[in-house]
Amino acid sequence: HMMYFTDSKWEPRRLVAYDYTDRVLEDGAKWTVGRLVTTLTEWQPGEERGGLPDGSIVDADGCVWNCEFGHGRVVRYSSSGDVEAVVHVGVPHVTCCCFGGDDLDTMYIVNASRKKLSAKELEAYPP
Repeated sequence: HMMYFTDSKWEPRRLVAYDYTDRVLEDGAKWTVGRLVTTLTEWQPGEERGGLPDGSIVDADGCVWNCEFGHGRVVRYSSSGDVEAVVHVGVPHVTCCCFGGDDLDTMYIVNASRKKLSAKELEAYPP
C-alpha cells in the first residue's frame, strides 16, 4: 500500500510517500506500520517557486495530483517525483481536488480564494 502526505505547516514543506502494511495484533487490534519511501517534492522556506502544498489525490496511473495553495495550480507528480502536468487555475488559493463524472475523467478543484482575498483583490478574478 502507498500513502501520500503533505502538511503546509512543515518546514521544509514536502510531499512524501510512505509504504505501509496493516498488522493485526494478538488481541485483534489493528496496527499500521509504515516507512518513508521518497520525498516527491520539497519547498524550502521562502522559496518563490510556488504556493504551499495542500490537498492531494492519486489517479488511476498511481500519480499524485497536489494543489498548490497560493499559487493557483494543481501539479501531477509521477511516483518518482517528476512533474508530468500542471493545471493552472484562475484563482490563487486552490485547496483540494477530486475526480468525478461517469468515467472519473473530470477533475473538480476547490479553492478558498473568496475567503482569503480582500474585496479589492477579488475584483481581478472571475465570480
